[in-house]
Amino acid sequence: MCWAFESAGLPSTNSRAARSWLKYGKETKNPVKGDLVIFWRESISSSKGHVALFDGYDSNGNILCLGGNQNDAVCIKPYLKQQLLGFRSY
Repeated sequence: MCWAFESAGLPSTNSRAARSWLKYGKETKNPVKGDLVIFWRESISSSKGHVALFDGYDSNGNILCLGGNQNDAVCIKPYLKQQLLGFRSY
């Protein structure tokens, strides 16, 4: 995500940690397409996570995300809403 933001002329967190994006921009409860979405991986208390761009919801309520390193590709992929740490607008 840092590369994408910096390539677009935006500041980034300059961190490899997905959870660093939880402090970026402003928190939002009503994300719009393109907002940041941050998830936990393995467990909520783990330091591991994933950050992507919000694309909407599927019919099951999963969060659709545009991101890299999703199935070894840049793609739109659903993530469980139970793994959500937060949405951020920038």
